[in-house]
Amino acid sequence: MNKLTKLLFIIVFFWTTHSFAYTSSCTGFFISSNGYIATAAHCYDKDQIDVLVPGRTQPYPATVVIRDIKKDVMILKIDMINTPYFQLSVSYVQGTKLTGYGFPDPDLLSYGLKANKGYIVGLTKDWIIVTMLIGPGISGGPVINCEHKVVGLVSAGYQAFDTEFSTRGLLSRSDSLLVYTVSLPMEYIYRDETDNKKIVLILGGV
Repeated sequence: MNKLTKLLFIIVFFWTTHSFAYTSSCTGFFISSNGYIATAAHCYDKDQIDVLVPGRTQPYPATVVIRDIKKDVMILKIDMINTPYFQLSVSYVQGTKLTGYGFPDPDLLSYGLKANKGYIVGLTKDWIIVTMLIGPGISGGPVINCEHKVVGLVSAGYQAFDTEFSTRGLLSRSDSLLVYTVSLPMEYIYRDETDNKKIVLILGGV
C-alpha cells in the first residue's frame, strides 16, 4: 500500500466512524517539526479544535496560539514532535504555477486529500489572487510552488459556478505567517517526507 492510499484509508475510516461528533472541517499544514500548524483564521471553533494527522487514527486536541482575523491566518499547536513540515516562500510572481491541497467537504466530493492546479493571477498587500478550484473544507490548505514551498494558504473562493466550488480564490500570503513564526519557539529538524505527510485535517465543534 503506497503512502497516498494509506492516507486516504485513514481519512475515510475517521470520517465514517467519527464524523457525527464534528460540525465543521478545514485543512491545515505543519510549519515546524514540533507540532505548529498553520490554517485559516475563519476555521476557528470556540468549542473545540481537533487535528487529524496522517498515519494516526485518533485526533489531537489543538491549542490556538495566534489568530489574525484580518489576514485570515491562525497558528495551532498540538503535542507532537518530529513532524514533517513545509518551508515557506515569499516569492510571489504572476503566472507562477501552483498546487493547492485540501480535504474538501465529503458531502460535496469524495473522501480524502485532493490536489488542484492553478496560477497566480494577481497580488495585493495581504492577498494572492489565484485561479484554482476552491470550496468548503479546503480552507487553510497549503498552496505550494514548484519547489514544494508554501506561498500561501487558502482563504476564500469567488466567481462560483453552479456548485459550491469557485474557480478563483484568495490566498493569505506566507509572509503573514513569517511575521508570527519568529516569536514562537519553533524547531526545524528536517525530514524528507512527501507533501501528503505534512497536511492535516482540522475538525471543529462537538
